[in-house]
Amino acid sequence: MAPTLVYDRSGHVVLAIGAAGGPTIPAQVAKSIIGVLDWKLPVQEAIALPVMMVFGDALVIEDGPQGARLAAMQPALKALGHARSIVTALPYKANGIERIGSGWRGGSDPRSEGVALGL
Repeated sequence: MAPTLVYDRSGHVVLAIGAAGGPTIPAQVAKSIIGVLDWKLPVQEAIALPVMMVFGDALVIEDGPQGARLAAMQPALKALGHARSIVTALPYKANGIERIGSGWRGGSDPRSEGVALGL
């Protein structure tokens, strides 16, 4: 749905991110890109970040150890108008690869099967 390539100012690919999981795909891809580009995380750590997204009128927060910090934010989010929130496990299957110097480093979702290897 949203495989994404990120280029540097010279036009070279520096990051590729994609995901499976239907409606979770845009949130998985966006949070991974933010993690790498804005927060300077390795692609593996960015993909492993917990997921929070909105479906219709419901705020969906990842369940389990990954989403515990997000779930703790529910009272504050409710005060901001997110009256309905759901804490649940969803299918997360993001994968990515980022340029590191002259090589590449891969990342895969730890909540899914498989691993990514750098080239």
